[in-house]
Amino acid sequence: MLGKKHKIFLYFLFLFILFQDKPVLADNNIYRDLVDRGIATYEDGCRAISHFVDVPENTMTFEELVVELKKKGIIGKRWKYKAEKPVTRGIMAYMICKVLKIKGGLTMHTIDTTKRFTRLICSKLGIKDDFGLPDIGIGKRYAYLELQNMGLVPIGHKKTFLTGHDLLALMYRVEQYTKAEEVKRKQEEEKKKKKEKEKEEKVESEESSE
Repeated sequence: MLGKKHKIFLYFLFLFILFQDKPVLADNNIYRDLVDRGIATYEDGCRAISHFVDVPENTMTFEELVVELKKKGIIGKRWKYKAEKPVTRGIMAYMICKVLKIKGGLTMHTIDTTKRFTRLICSKLGIKDDFGLPDIGIGKRYAYLELQNMGLVPIGHKKTFLTGHDLLALMYRVEQYTKAEEVKRKQEEEKKKKKEKEKEEKVESEESSE
């Protein structure tokens, strides 16, 4: 069990990493009182995840925030959770998978394909995609299992409630994963450019030797 000093250190470390390129407004920072909170709420989860999709949660009511996150496809269209409802590992896993654009394994690929097919049929028939149709897409269970395999969430049950400290730690891991993926992407781009340059130089060399 982490002591209070360790929790406070983790809290400030997380804030520094997450907001090092953004101004932090202490009066509006939703992380300021999460360290010692017992159970984090659905609103806490929505406001925390909003920082990864450039949604200005500090200027929005909870209802406005939900609308924005639904537009971006971060939360389910038919989720009816209230702001004070305890947030679970499954709920956060779903939102994180959406933020990170994680496709997952065969099951998640199959569900995602079904979702696209359903939208196509709705479009052809002139039916709105939210008209009496099930909310087809990745489920909280599969999202949680996928994040377990990635090492982003601990092994356990998707319905386990998150404490404020759990939510902070989870957001920290997501931030680190995002940065690592960005580094990996840049390395791949540089590698690709290097190969293309070597190919061009080889062609030029062959042409000059003819």
